Amino acid sequence: MYGGIYDQIDQAMEKIRGGQVNEGLSILQFLMGEAEGQPDLQLILADVFYDLGHADTARALLEELQDYFDELTTDMQIEARTLKAEIMIDLGELDEAMEELFSCIDLEPDYTRASLLLADIYLMQDLPEIACRHLENILDLESDQEDVRLILSDLYLQLGELEKAQAHLDQLIGTELEGQVRLVQARLWSQMGNFEDAYRQFLQCWTTDPSPDALFGLSATALQLHQTEEAIEYAEELLQLDASHVGAYQVQAEAFLRLDRQDEARQALMKALDLQDQDEAILLKLVEIHYAQGELDAARKYVQQLLSANEEHEVALEWQGKLN
Repeated sequence: MYGGIYDQIDQAMEKIRGGQVNEGLSILQFLMGEAEGQPDLQLILADVFYDLGHADTARALLEELQDYFDELTTDMQIEARTLKAEIMIDLGELDEAMEELFSCIDLEPDYTRASLLLADIYLMQDLPEIACRHLENILDLESDQEDVRLILSDLYLQLGELEKAQAHLDQLIGTELEGQVRLVQARLWSQMGNFEDAYRQFLQCWTTDPSPDALFGLSATALQLHQTEEAIEYAEELLQLDASHVGAYQVQAEAFLRLDRQDEARQALMKALDLQDQDEAILLKLVEIHYAQGELDAARKYVQQLLSANEEHEVALEWQGKLN
């Protein structure tokens, strides 16, 4: 029925990809007029406009088809609600997006795309435990979802549920994701205190598939193994790749302190603070350094910065008492 429409959409996309953006959009806008009263065609066009980054137009098309929503098949209703939810997530309307996604699950309890988007929302809301439950639901339905299993292993690692993280990693050995699995495994070993194995694994990751994560892991585990100069070198190499990597500055600072290079440690922390000015760990470390050097006014300044963010900060209050 819509063979000609699809041809025109393809023509429009070819023009846009070829740099004739206005001409391509003109074709799509003409088709919008033709789609009035045809909800299935409006849904197709909404998806096209969303892919092009025209979220407002896509949303307007979805709103127009609401009057004909009951005419859509269940699958198309789910598709429309999912697309609307994705737009809402982009716009920060998370509660509204969740309503659409739960409606999808009511229509199709085994619809894994909704569970995946709900997990994304809960992660945005800093609720990883709930996100894990939705991801586990996906694996209950489709155990071969390797990307989901890798995400779950990483989340469980962050939550400190190391046995669950290891269980998912074990099931990913021999898959196409094995390179990423090695990196998460190295982080898991590091968190368990198995720094020697973690270091060797990070080194293998850096050698076979270089990434900032592998290099940071090398610098952090080298520090744990008291390979202080090596930790500094790895952190410096990472900062050459990514000058905004806060963790690399923190590793450098700790390493400099161990070598009694106080000024260099302070400089590293100041660079980190420029990037993340409310980081408690950085502020507390600066308090310690200034206090040790007898620079009490500077120490008080950072204590006050901590208390401005949280007036009940216990460690900051202890420092306040010590400094007054």
